[in-house]
Amino acid sequence: MKIIAFAGLAQAGKTTAAQAAAAHLFNSGFSPVVEQFARPLKEAAALLGFHKGGDTDHLYRWFCQMAGERARKEDPDWFVNLMSDRLDVIAQEEADRLTLGGDGPFHETVVLIDDMRFMNERDKVRAYAGKTMFVSSERRLPDLGAEWRSHVSELMAQQYEHGILPDDTFDMTVSNNDPKGIESFMNTVATTVLQTVVSAREEIL
Repeated sequence: MKIIAFAGLAQAGKTTAAQAAAAHLFNSGFSPVVEQFARPLKEAAALLGFHKGGDTDHLYRWFCQMAGERARKEDPDWFVNLMSDRLDVIAQEEADRLTLGGDGPFHETVVLIDDMRFMNERDKVRAYAGKTMFVSSERRLPDLGAEWRSHVSELMAQQYEHGILPDDTFDMTVSNNDPKGIESFMNTVATTVLQTVVSAREEIL
């Protein structure tokens, strides 16, 4: 199992990056799985009828930020621990497939986490020998002054965009600042992620 986690400002293109990487990995013989640290929040928001994008986007972001902040006050590692449990399950499922074998080829699992927003989340990814990619997009986003962008969940990305955090905070950085260059961005992400995964496999072998 390999792990790639994406960081960046909200609406930077993290989910787009993960989806592009997933498609390329699948076509290259891997078994991609897209995950989120905030999956429990997003599922709860959906039950309330709040969805990312569209008419309820502002309610979706308000709910996820409010509920997420409350959970992290109870335990800063609340969502990190949930992700750790999920990664352990995925790793065990992969080990079971490898042990049982079968007639077809084995496809290694690659977990793509599309919402890494806090340093303890990055540290958890690295604890699993995962790699991190920052999606830079500050010059493209039109709503940098929006009130919700002052939330703590945006802080790590803002600090990295402004050079406050060191360059080695993340393993890779890719630009999504050209509003007309989405195809180029997706191709760059997909190629870079595949190369990273293959290189990690070769290091083990």
